[in-house]
Amino acid sequence: MNPARSAAIVVAAALPLGAVAGAPGTASAAAPGTVSGRISFPPDAVPAVALYDGSDEVAEGDVAPDGSYTITAPAAGEYTVAFSDDGDTYLTRFWNGTAAGVVLDDGPDGATFFSVADDAQVAGIDGTLGLVPLGATAPTIGGTPRVGRTLTLVFGDWADVADLDIVWRRDGVAIAGAEDAEYDVDIADAGHRLSAVIVATADGYEDATVSTASVSVPGKRLRGARPTITGAAKVGARLVAKPGRWTAGTRLRYQWLANGKPIARATKSGLRLTKRLAGARISVVATGYRKGYALLATTSKRTGRVR
Repeated sequence: MNPARSAAIVVAAALPLGAVAGAPGTASAAAPGTVSGRISFPPDAVPAVALYDGSDEVAEGDVAPDGSYTITAPAAGEYTVAFSDDGDTYLTRFWNGTAAGVVLDDGPDGATFFSVADDAQVAGIDGTLGLVPLGATAPTIGGTPRVGRTLTLVFGDWADVADLDIVWRRDGVAIAGAEDAEYDVDIADAGHRLSAVIVATADGYEDATVSTASVSVPGKRLRGARPTITGAAKVGARLVAKPGRWTAGTRLRYQWLANGKPIARATKSGLRLTKRLAGARISVVATGYRKGYALLATTSKRTGRVR
C-alpha cells in the first residue's frame, strides 16, 4: 500500500464527527435549552417574564396575547422565572413550583430553581399576576386605658408597606376626628370600651380591614333624665330646659337644636326664639359631667313648629 495514502486515511478517521477533513474545527455546539409556560393576568396588566440565574436576570421572553411565553436560556444551568407587570399595578412573583408564585422583595432568593440542560425544553413553568393578600393581622392597643393617658396602636410588619386609614371607636361607634395611631383617652371614654378599625391599602395588595380587641376605660356611669322644654313655641317667646333628676354632683351643659341641628351659641338653659327659627322644631341636649364618671347626654322631645 502507498504509505502516503495510508496516512491520509488515519487522519480522516481521527476527525470528530461532523468535522470536515483537512479543516480546523470541532463538533458543532449544542443548541441552548428553553423554558416555556403560560402567565395568567388581569385585563389591565402588561405581563412580562424573565429568567433568573441566582440573583441576576439573564434573559427575557415575549408574552403572547394568550399568556404563553418561551425564554431561551443563555447556557445550561439552574434558573427560576419572574412574572411581572410592566404596568406596575401588580407585584412581581417568582416561580415556587405553583402558578400562584411567591412575592419576594429582594430578588429570587427563596424562589424555586430548576435545571435547564442544553437542547432541553422545560415546559409548564406557569405564573399568575393579581393582587396579593396583605396578610394583615389585627394590631393591638398599647398603653393604659385611663382618662388622661394615651393609647397607641401596635402593628405588625405588614404596616410598613401599607397606607392606613384608622378610626377609633367608643362602644363600637366611630369617634369624630380620632384617626391617628395614637389616641388620648378623654373623660367621655370613662365607663366605655375603646377599639380601633384599620383599613390597610398597598399597591399590588388586596385591601385589608382589621379591628383591635377593645379595652375598657374605668369609670362610673351617670344617671340622668331626658330634659323637658317649657315655654311657648312662638317667635319672641323664651324656652327653658328642665333637666330632671341626675346623679348628685353632676354639672350640666346644654345645646339647643333646630330640626336636629345645633343652633350657634345656644348653650344656656334658656333659648329666646328669633324670627330665623320660625317654622323649626326645637329640642335640647343635656350633657352631664362629673369627675370619674362617663359623660351622659340625653335629648328632649321636639316642640311643635315655631309660629
